[in-house]
Amino acid sequence: MGPLVENPQDLRPYFKLTRRIFESCKKFNFPNVEMKILSMGMSDSWRIAIEEGATCIRIGTAIFGPRK
Repeated sequence: MGPLVENPQDLRPYFKLTRRIFESCKKFNFPNVEMKILSMGMSDSWRIAIEEGATCIRIGTAIFGPRK
């Protein structure tokens, strides 16, 4: 999860950094660790997250509506 922002585009730098960290960690080849899934982005930012490399997104609010 990134910071709470009004404009989802403001999350792009955080998603880019997260992707860079993810790719860097993959290079370590830690034993018994598979770096296959990059989960970032939620209902308001999923498009940007996918553009920045997300392989898993969380869109509960878009499916179920806002929490009460």
